[in-house]
Amino acid sequence: MKASIGRFGPYIQLDKLFVSIPKEKDPYTITYDDAVILIKEKAEKDAARLIMNFETEGIQVLNGRYGPYIKKGKDNYKFLKIKRLSS
Repeated sequence: MKASIGRFGPYIQLDKLFVSIPKEKDPYTITYDDAVILIKEKAEKDAARLIMNFETEGIQVLNGRYGPYIKKGKDNYKFLKIKRLSS
């Protein structure tokens, strides 16, 4: 685990996982315990994104920044919004 400052600000890196360090924390003085808490929060947040997983087809339904979407491999597909006609 290491703390560093990158292109998009300070972060913690654990293997291939990158976690942003909040602005109120200093990357030079962040403690190990604080870093572990940030990593756990990131893992919980990522787990909450998954709505449904179809492993055999390689398809996931995820909750994203702009609402739910479908992910197949590297491709993402958004859901169409359908307006109801008032009668």
